[in-house]
Amino acid sequence: MPRRGPLWRIRAITTSVCLYLAASVVADPARDGKEMPGTQGWWLGTNVLLRIQEGDQTLKIMIAGMPNPVISQGREVVWSLDRPLLDEWNEDVGLQQRQLLGLQLSRDYALSKGRWRGEIYDPETGRWYKSILRAGGSDNIEIRGYLGTPLLGRSVRYQRFDPCLPDALGQYILLPTLQAPVCQAEEGR
Repeated sequence: MPRRGPLWRIRAITTSVCLYLAASVVADPARDGKEMPGTQGWWLGTNVLLRIQEGDQTLKIMIAGMPNPVISQGREVVWSLDRPLLDEWNEDVGLQQRQLLGLQLSRDYALSKGRWRGEIYDPETGRWYKSILRAGGSDNIEIRGYLGTPLLGRSVRYQRFDPCLPDALGQYILLPTLQAPVCQAEEGR
């Protein structure tokens, strides 16, 4: 058996990455001609309830609700509408007094090659990142924020919010200017 030097490992890693990227291009729904499922609506994450609105080839993502208490920077924080959570980690000192509830998290989002692409704001770091929103069926989405290339990023998954579940909003406080989602089963009564 021939002896393998350190260059062999680099080639093996490079080949693995290339195969992964090739597989993701082949599996891209935009290249298969399939439509991306609708992303408009309410989406529940670990620490946030998002409201996504699709416009004419644009997408807006907003913090519509948050639990109380909320975990922020690894600590539990109790807040209220009278004492709201602020955008204290924003790099722009002038924006550090704005409320997180109702904050627009997306910028320049547009449909490109079957995926939503733009920039996403991370209130935990106070920074904007390039971003891709992917649908995982009709009930899940993934938002990936990254620097430079999507390989150097972090993904967060969200589930479509179901207002029919018992105590669906639980400890969540909603933005007062929004109407809470209503269970379709209750509307028919």
